[in-house]
Amino acid sequence: MNLAKKYRLYPLAKKSLLLLIISISTLFVPNVNAQGNRKIGYNIDAEYNLPMSENFNRLYRSGIGFNSSVYYQLREIQLSFSVGIVNFFSEKYKDEYLTFTIPNILALTPSLGVNYFVLPNLFLYAKGGIVYYLDSSKYYAYKWEGGAGYVYKKFLIGPKLETWYREGSISFAGLKLGYSF
Repeated sequence: MNLAKKYRLYPLAKKSLLLLIISISTLFVPNVNAQGNRKIGYNIDAEYNLPMSENFNRLYRSGIGFNSSVYYQLREIQLSFSVGIVNFFSEKYKDEYLTFTIPNILALTPSLGVNYFVLPNLFLYAKGGIVYYLDSSKYYAYKWEGGAGYVYKKFLIGPKLETWYREGSISFAGLKLGYSF
């Protein structure tokens, strides 16, 4: 079955999905040390998200996501490109007359970002990107994400705050767990 037909992906979302596949496939390429502190690396991470916006947290109870990132490190700064997929699980509603369910949100989220290491194992980060809803609506939104992370050996953990903007905004807080290659 054709993935683009099944999920009705439009051209930009198809390109983002291709970038996700490419970035995952690069995990099998060895790290490159070009000059001293410069390094190209790869991260994968999983996240658990809780809605914070007033209407958003009434409609959706929680979300999960998975990301793949490629980064270029120069001293204490990392420039990154990541592609992820996020799913928010909806609530079921009942009243006197009917029961209804809001559809889940499934979105593809490519972004560019900067990580700044304030200490050797502690970093702050900011990312900006686009959110493509993978449903028949073909909506998109802009996103901003900020957070912190702690790296122990090749594992990382950290809190995050993310906001999506489109005719209003929705915000959610999350916890990321990841691994660097």
